[in-house]
Amino acid sequence: KETADSAHDPIIIEPQTLPGNLEEQLRCASWLINRYHRQHRPVGLRLAQRLIPPSIGTRHRLHLLTELALYGQG
Repeated sequence: KETADSAHDPIIIEPQTLPGNLEEQLRCASWLINRYHRQHRPVGLRLAQRLIPPSIGTRHRLHLLTELALYGQG
């Protein structure tokens, strides 16, 4: 359970540390991004050597989801 103080602490999602194969990791990361977005919690993403810093807002959420969708293509 989260405390009131930690409810808005930034979080960085690292799909490669989530359980399952790549598709399951990306699906879980997408779910987490949407969950934290609804909670107005700053969320970032680490993909391989790339870090997208935590932020909030719909534009940022769409950026993170786009990065996940393109991950591993090319």
